[in-house]
Amino acid sequence: MSRRPLIDLPIVPLLIPLLAWVLTAIFASSACPQSITLLDAKERLDFDGLTLSPAGLPVLAGGFRGQQVIELQRDGSQRVLASGLAGPTDLAFDADGALYVSEFNSDSIRRIDPDGTVSVFARVGRGPAGLDIDSRGNLYVSIFGTGYGSDARVARVSPSGEVTIVANGGGLFAAIGLAVDTQDRVYAANWHDGNVFRVSEGNAPQLVATIPVEPELRTVLHLAAGGGRLFATTPNGLYALELDGSGLQHLFVPGAADKQSTPPAWDLAAANGLHASRDGRVLHLGIPNKQGGSATLAKLELPPPDDSPKRLQELLQAGHAVKAATLLKDKFARGEGDAAERLTLGNTLFALGDMGRAAPQFELAATTPALAEQAHYGAARCHARLGDLDAAFTSLDASLAAGNTSRQWMLGDPELAALRADPRWEARLDD
Repeated sequence: MSRRPLIDLPIVPLLIPLLAWVLTAIFASSACPQSITLLDAKERLDFDGLTLSPAGLPVLAGGFRGQQVIELQRDGSQRVLASGLAGPTDLAFDADGALYVSEFNSDSIRRIDPDGTVSVFARVGRGPAGLDIDSRGNLYVSIFGTGYGSDARVARVSPSGEVTIVANGGGLFAAIGLAVDTQDRVYAANWHDGNVFRVSEGNAPQLVATIPVEPELRTVLHLAAGGGRLFATTPNGLYALELDGSGLQHLFVPGAADKQSTPPAWDLAAANGLHASRDGRVLHLGIPNKQGGSATLAKLELPPPDDSPKRLQELLQAGHAVKAATLLKDKFARGEGDAAERLTLGNTLFALGDMGRAAPQFELAATTPALAEQAHYGAARCHARLGDLDAAFTSLDASLAAGNTSRQWMLGDPELAALRADPRWEARLDD
């Protein structure tokens, strides 16, 4: 338990009246630890979707029973951005600062301009739910549909308001959660069964994961993308899906540390609204309170990805070279990593066919004498594949000078075929 003045906090979460405390706890999980900060604000409020404004302030949608969209100020007060809405459920800002709001109990997407003007931006069909925007300014909408959601679909709305249905059927059923990743790939999640699909125009929805859901509640609520991961809130806890296919993590087990909190009312399992930072390291969640029925805002800070040698080896053995390469590149970008990891990154990029990026990694690793033989040989293979035979022979000479005596291997290495066809080959390796 720690206490801080509310004004010092970068975010101002929501509120149980008469409580004035800030709880910071470390929660262990089946996958990884994280810190969660729960804060008060000044009034009770129920909400569903949430996002952050361009200024970093929490913006909250009142939910399918609500009518308002509010922005929480740094002093804990609330500023109403829109009222009289028909079940505002999710929100997304565009690059110009306009806010889009889905109205679940109608067919409309509302637009709130920076000057406060509220208008109907588009009509997409009954039950618009999840929202997100791609790098070109297109707004994507998951549409729950009528009844129990058997006619669920995903729509794209252009910046001018033109509506295009990009997915329907193919397993979509009662779709609520929706997210667009940094590569503009679109994902939608079924409330009904936890299936998560990648959707694109002209193609059948592609199942990428099934998130475990409670049999009675069977709810995937919100999705958010960041840092190569897709996050999902459910009554069974918060999940993270690695978008390269390397796994699904249960970020915390419902109630695992909740029993130790003070007061013990916070239920960290059934998080609702969700926002992820671009790097996926910081999440904002809506956490319900069992006693009062209202909610608070939680800021969850995830630890850096596990880029230990053991983890990298596990990924490579499992065939997840893309994930391993990403972790290594991020590690070096932070100014970390050693020469052996440079060599591993070079080999990983080579395996992925990225010779142009692999060669410099090998050359950097070769500055460590103990690795020079292997690293120069790796660089020679890259240059040979790229058609730069002069550079390939230079690297091969350096590998031989460093002690490489594997001539029989070189004679059969398919990556060096172009060198063996060159007259310069015989002077080096002809027995």
